[in-house]
Amino acid sequence: MSNNRDSLPEMLRAFLRAYYYLIIAHILLWRGFPAIHRFVAQFPTSPLSRTARSPSTRTLIQRLNFALIFIPKQTYCLVYAAAGTCLLRSFGIRALMVIGVYPSPFSAHSWIEVDGAPLPGPFASGRYLVIDRV
Repeated sequence: MSNNRDSLPEMLRAFLRAYYYLIIAHILLWRGFPAIHRFVAQFPTSPLSRTARSPSTRTLIQRLNFALIFIPKQTYCLVYAAAGTCLLRSFGIRALMVIGVYPSPFSAHSWIEVDGAPLPGPFASGRYLVIDRV
């Protein structure tokens, strides 16, 4: 347990949502970048107000990282950022998927931001030029 206030049903709900969004993002990856981008851009932040019993950002990212263990294929930063952004938004946290590029040698990367700060994790931001925030 990440903290004492998390109950088993809440932890399970967060894990199942994380797993679900990872699966959806992997399926959308087959359809290409525009499909993932459109899905995240249209995914609303839940209007439910956050309470003391709501899972924290840290707890939700831990559940997302745990759900990665059960994904049988490699997860790319784009899939992780899309799934994480949707997970956080589904719990009422205003999260953004950020896409950046590094010009030379060219590389692209995506990560999650909350309140303008990148979240730590396996796909944290680096020194990339931001080209989009969704």
